[in-house]
Amino acid sequence: MANKKHTVKEGETLQSLAKTFYNDPIHADALRKINQIAPQDDVRVAMDVILPPRVVSIGSSENVGDKTVKNIHYGKLQDTSNYLFPLPKEFQDKGYHSGARSFGCLRSKGTRAHAACDLYAPLRKEIFAVADGVIIDYYFYYWKTFALAVDHGDFSVVYGEVQPPEDPEKYGITVTSKVMQLIQELNIPEKQGLPNNLKKGSKVKRGDHIAYVGQLYENNGSKPFEHTMLHFEKYSNKATGPFTQETNSVYINKIKNKPYKRRKDLEDPSDFLDNCELAN
Repeated sequence: MANKKHTVKEGETLQSLAKTFYNDPIHADALRKINQIAPQDDVRVAMDVILPPRVVSIGSSENVGDKTVKNIHYGKLQDTSNYLFPLPKEFQDKGYHSGARSFGCLRSKGTRAHAACDLYAPLRKEIFAVADGVIIDYYFYYWKTFALAVDHGDFSVVYGEVQPPEDPEKYGITVTSKVMQLIQELNIPEKQGLPNNLKKGSKVKRGDHIAYVGQLYENNGSKPFEHTMLHFEKYSNKATGPFTQETNSVYINKIKNKPYKRRKDLEDPSDFLDNCELAN
């Protein structure tokens, strides 16, 4: 959902707008901050006010009669206009809204749901930080690729299926001998690691080049997967612990008993990506 605009009418205030559009006057302070209104001021007649969407997360499903209903939770306001799309603008094709690339589609022969949006891009394409943050992990992920986890303050992102490092210790991480063997099997251009001397604990700025698109190899074998991509997962930071929790089925898709197998503060990043500013 994109930011909306509202032209202020006679008698309206920040509190009344928060009540009208979000059913809760508590969001008045957030509207003040997003619209850069000074603490001593309020909205004025004919003023255009930005009305951002609320953070939406989907909880476990419940059976109501003969239907399965999603529990939808609305959180704080989220102005995505200051966030940057994580790839060059030519790769924001919005194909991540449907099919196998979309959040919630089925994986592993229907046993689990997809926890991300897949953004198709060429191998070794630069990946950008969507906001300021700090790198909290860089780890083996899936089919000979790695994932880079960045805490962006109000939320965290797992930038998945990125290129692994040739020398993991250089980045402040250790890997098992099995993972090291998988890395060694890759060609040199397929294990560029992280750019600009980044590693666990490094601070990054919005727009910084933080990783490269990796190459998946089916079942960790020698057959390259048809598509290369950035696998983009987003979390609200309302939970702690590892992002991938294979035993955690708390976050359930609208399709009954199809777990995401991710930390329970997982969010659908589709609208967030739609509203990000495009990189040059």
